[in-house]
Amino acid sequence: MRLPFRNNPLGISTVKGRTAFLPDGDYIQCSVSGKRIKRKNPLSSGSIFVDTWAARLMVGFSVKKTPTYTIRDLISNTREYMKMRKVPEDATFVAQHGVYTHKDNTVVQEESGQVFIINTTMSEGDFKLFAENLAEFLIVRMRQEMIVVEIQNNGLVKATWLVVSKERMLEDQKEAIKKKEKPPVALTAKQIRKS
Repeated sequence: MRLPFRNNPLGISTVKGRTAFLPDGDYIQCSVSGKRIKRKNPLSSGSIFVDTWAARLMVGFSVKKTPTYTIRDLISNTREYMKMRKVPEDATFVAQHGVYTHKDNTVVQEESGQVFIINTTMSEGDFKLFAENLAEFLIVRMRQEMIVVEIQNNGLVKATWLVVSKERMLEDQKEAIKKKEKPPVALTAKQIRKS
């Protein structure tokens, strides 16, 4: 089964008047059997088939249930870390309100934010390590127990992990020993690059 692919401008009406959208990039032709064929857009200036890695970090703004930080703090701390690492200060920030279950099973509502970074300069392994190091930096700067880090490849989530403070890690290890369970172990940089 073939679906028509329109390679011509698509007219769009907006409140500011009419404009046009011109497809730019390759496309994929799919068949009923599931066969996928990459096709080159003759008008394309780029390609969508390059591996693009991205990271999303979810950061709370409260410290021990007390609202303490804002999205501006998240932005300034992230930019400071990127300057220190001498990488482009390219990131998108989203402010949100979240509901989270704390370790002690209490439900907490708090303001929080997301940092979304698209990798344009590093290898895959270095980028994963960069995301984890940024999370560790933000844990210290914003006094958080943990930060969720999500790694994406071409828009698909490939890995999600929690980066926790040293205090939280020690607490979890002591609790596991009391319960006679295997204590959690912090990942090494090499393990993170491979995940």
